[in-house]
Amino acid sequence: MKPITIDLKAHQKYLKGTKNFNAFSKAAIDKSRLFLKQAIAENPQYARAVGELAYMNSQVVLSPFHSKKEAKTARVAAVKLANIAVQLDPYDYANHWSLGFSLINTGGNVRDFSRGIKAFEEAARLSKDFTDPLDRNPDVLAEFGEALCYDGSPKKGIQKIEQAIAHHAVPDWYYWNLGFAYYCDKQYAKSVNAIDMIATPVRSKSYPAPALLIRAAALAQSGNKVGANKTVKTFFAVVGNKTAANQIVKNEFKPGSWKQSKKALQIEKHWFEGLRKAGL
Repeated sequence: MKPITIDLKAHQKYLKGTKNFNAFSKAAIDKSRLFLKQAIAENPQYARAVGELAYMNSQVVLSPFHSKKEAKTARVAAVKLANIAVQLDPYDYANHWSLGFSLINTGGNVRDFSRGIKAFEEAARLSKDFTDPLDRNPDVLAEFGEALCYDGSPKKGIQKIEQAIAHHAVPDWYYWNLGFAYYCDKQYAKSVNAIDMIATPVRSKSYPAPALLIRAAALAQSGNKVGANKTVKTFFAVVGNKTAANQIVKNEFKPGSWKQSKKALQIEKHWFEGLRKAGL
């Protein structure tokens, strides 16, 4: 087993960077990035901080709250930083996880699923024998599962996410990912049930609003138009900001952004079909 070597000052900044993260707040994402940059300034060799900064840059690309200019800069930085993190410490699963996430979500103009899946496979392999005081090992399985869905293998994705859920207390985003995996596998009732397992109250500011798009698409695909329309209305109410809400839908509705295998293209077509049926 390889324990993490900790530089205390850098690690404290790293922890602040991870704990302040909220994908649905521009201020929180930017604050996380600032703390991580400070961690790297304290110790430029702190690979996990470099990898986490890559991850946060990927979140900027996915964010509906950041400008196109900010997203373009972050897109370039994400994969570059993730590769540096892996070079600094190739034995830490978290760095391969950051690389996989960055490749799949920001890999140039077209998401790079082939390399992204390989990075996630390496992350999952390494995490089995890695002593991690933060106990984030199950997280890599939950995000690996989502990545497998994008690559056209939802059944494998469901298995990975269910393994993560069985491991320990379940954060909301595990069920978000599971709902998406079930949707991709056309198990619509299970998709809705997974989204409904999210513990955070729907009207809360911290609720993962994009999960409601999955719920709406699953209901629409199963013929429940009333439920789908109601869920869409709830989605816009939860986000509150109409401009941001429309940007989230736009981010989820980009034909051609998932170009890869025929299986992946079928997943893409199926996802867009559900959104259209839901009235989006």
